[in-house]
Amino acid sequence: MLGTSPSPSRPAIHPWSTRISAERCLETYLLEINETPLLTAEQERELGRRIHR
Repeated sequence: MLGTSPSPSRPAIHPWSTRISAERCLETYLLEINETPLLTAEQERELGRRIHR
């Protein structure tokens, strides 16, 4: 099975621990993006103009 046999340089990685880690990362990301206000419609248009130049 891939990722489960330990090697001298890398410890065994269990599929469930990777899944838990990914879920925690996603949860952290979703919590943090709620702290940043969204752009208004006008700000989004201005940003689009600046990028287009």
